Parts: sequence; structure tokens; C-alpha cells
Amino acid sequence: KFQFRNQAWQALMRWLAEVSSMSLDWQELPGDYLNIATRRKHSLEETRDLFNRHLLARGFTILEFDGIIQVLKTKGINTAQVPRVDVSKLDSLPPHRFVRVSFSLNTLIAADVIAELKPLISSNGELNALAATNRLEAMDTAGNLAELNRILNEEQSQASLEGLAREFVLEDVRANDAG
Repeated sequence: KFQFRNQAWQALMRWLAEVSSMSLDWQELPGDYLNIATRRKHSLEETRDLFNRHLLARGFTILEFDGIIQVLKTKGINTAQVPRVDVSKLDSLPPHRFVRVSFSLNTLIAADVIAELKPLISSNGELNALAATNRLEAMDTAGNLAELNRILNEEQSQASLEGLAREFVLEDVRANDAG
């Protein structure tokens, strides 16, 4: 359990790193204060995820590496710094963990689905289509990406494909004569 009132982010992050037995690295932190009081006990992982939720709302994120908590702005973040995870691991991660994944598409075209999926990604996230391999590269919270994965799986399911209108080939009529 913990309670913070009008606490500056630098002190909060130092406390979090200390109780996590991790080092802390940052270049910039939000300039405002956090007010939070919990009613139940939280594990360290839950606490880091809760802090990350509040950081993400301010355009920052926590990235965790071997023994280090790093705080970065999400705008203009170097994608290579964001941990890549397998899509199958998304549901087991804390929901506000900032990660990147690669979605393989079978029946959907990556470049075509970007516009439809963009509203499902947070303002901190990013979607990119890889046309040559028909993959979707995504970066956002594990919770948002898990939901995106569920939607993509549903859209590419056999039931969804069977619900599409069938295409019929016009036979024995010239195109000019059809009408």
C-alpha cells in the first residue's frame, strides 16, 4: 500500500527504483505531480505498471531492462529501445507495459488495415505496415496490443471469411454486353 500527495516525479521514480532494487535512468520526467492512494497491497510489478499508466497519460513510459528502470518520452522514441515481445506473450504482461510486436497477416493486407486499426492504438502507440512481408509492426501497451491481436485473429478467422460476400466469375458474356 502507498499514498503520495503532490509528489514530484523525480522523487517517485527514485522511490520506485529503490523498492524495486533497480537502477534508474531518465533524461526528462513530467513536470507535474502525482496524487495517488491505494487501498490494497500491490506487488512491485503491479506498482511499476500503475506508475507507467500515469506516465503514459503524460506522454512518458517506463522501459525495464536488466536491473534498470528507464523513463523515456513516447513521442519520437527510438523504436529499437522498446522491447520486442512475441504476440503470444501479450496476455501475460502487465497491461501498461510498453512493448512492440509483429503481427503476421494471412487474409488481410497490412497497408489496407492501418487506417481501420489506428483508432485502436493509444496516442503513445504506433502502427506500420511492412508490405513485402505483409506484417503489421505495432508499438503500444501490452493491453492495447493484446486487444488488437484478438481483433486481427477474429477478422482472419474462418467464420469471418465465410461471412464475406462471394465473388462470382462472369462467364460467356462480354463485358460490354453485361449491363
